[in-house]
Amino acid sequence: MNKQVHLAIKAKDGRYSWPAMPSPEYPGPAGPSTNYQLALTKWGLTTLLKVCDLLECDEPRRPVFEDVLRNSVDFAVSKGQQVVGHGFLGKGLMVNAELDFTTSHRHYSHMLACWNTGLLSFDEPAERQICLDSLDNWHAGQNSGACNNFSGTSFADCDPEKDMTWEWDGFSYPASSSYNTRAGRAAAAYGNISLMVETVWPKRQLNW
Repeated sequence: MNKQVHLAIKAKDGRYSWPAMPSPEYPGPAGPSTNYQLALTKWGLTTLLKVCDLLECDEPRRPVFEDVLRNSVDFAVSKGQQVVGHGFLGKGLMVNAELDFTTSHRHYSHMLACWNTGLLSFDEPAERQICLDSLDNWHAGQNSGACNNFSGTSFADCDPEKDMTWEWDGFSYPASSSYNTRAGRAAAAYGNISLMVETVWPKRQLNW
């Protein structure tokens, strides 16, 4: 946490942002205040302060930690862009403050604010909608270019209408299933696992 606080940039309005950095494995350019870094920093500071309360520790930097947590910039959210046949591409949590999430990959780092840190709540309507938009945007119907980056053995097997089948790995499906479970979407959660076992696994080996 000391490192993240050190990296934080305080603006004239008192809000803290973070310098440009990449989001894990995402093909787009680096940008400021990635949702990945922001979620882990906010969760880390929140947890640190809760543990300190529990242990009744005397932390000299507590005022600094509280200031950064209280005044961190909000998670970057996009309304997306209409794409014929693919709904609103990029809707939901962004990769960083300047970049929409428009190409799926096996990681869901930009969505950590929803799952699994819980910083955005599925029980609060506006935040729940952001989380659902982000999850749906991660899924296959939003990725018109899935086959362009297909790395499997045969392009004939590539179906861009599947759940990001060709950009995901083994851990992506259970992650999506858990995310859907948290959202209360049981059928979708089951579908993620059944797709992996019945459709994806027979066609190609998955990395776990």
